Amino acid sequence: MSPCLSVPAMEKTIKKSSMDLTTEESIEKSSTDMPPQETSSMAPFAPVSEHTAVSDGNDHENDQNAALDKNNHIDEEEEEGSSTASGGEVIQFDPAQGIKEPKSSDILCGRGRSTSDHPANVLFRELVNGNKDAYQKAKRRDEKTKITCDLVDRLRRHGRFVLFDPKTKLWYEVSEEYAREKVSHSLRSRPMEQRRNRPRLKKKVLRMPKHSPALDDVVQHILQDQQSILKAMMQKESNRMAAEAIMRATLGQPNL
Repeated sequence: MSPCLSVPAMEKTIKKSSMDLTTEESIEKSSTDMPPQETSSMAPFAPVSEHTAVSDGNDHENDQNAALDKNNHIDEEEEEGSSTASGGEVIQFDPAQGIKEPKSSDILCGRGRSTSDHPANVLFRELVNGNKDAYQKAKRRDEKTKITCDLVDRLRRHGRFVLFDPKTKLWYEVSEEYAREKVSHSLRSRPMEQRRNRPRLKKKVLRMPKHSPALDDVVQHILQDQQSILKAMMQKESNRMAAEAIMRATLGQPNL
């Protein structure tokens, strides 16, 4: 079973025997200028038939898996993602490969108490919590990747990672990459208890001091008094120097 992300392909058949050199160059230039098709590395499913049903919905699972070693703290309840996987991408499912009823050993990629209470999901959280400290203390990317891959391999020995499609009302097994990204996200996130007990920092509000008109008048008078004193001191020093110059001139002494 392999639900997939559809990637449109464009095929052109060029018969060289019926084209001259000018036509061939034009086709080659047109192909070169054409922007490459964008594909998502987040696609959780393998290719399927063109005749498939398209699932719609809003998947938080795709948004939280930007990188294996990025510290992205999200609620543990949200680590399951949503019941569908889109994130802006067109996801296609093959109903012929759908699962009507997951086994107790299957890990359900979804949200809600029925998902979190599923036996395999309980085991999933226990294993994740047991390796979370080592994952978050790991300094190198390859160390984090190894922890993630080991957990996925261990979990997939007993069951599958499955995702529910509300349109077909069936479950579908996700790809290896999708399972790794789900595990890595759970290893990065903090438990709900830590989030609830985390002290909340109070926002500091900067308030501009208010000046009364009376205080402004007092400050203005002080400034004026200081200026008057400075002018008086400068005038006194100027008069002293002038008096000394006159005295030296009278006594016939040179000016200093």
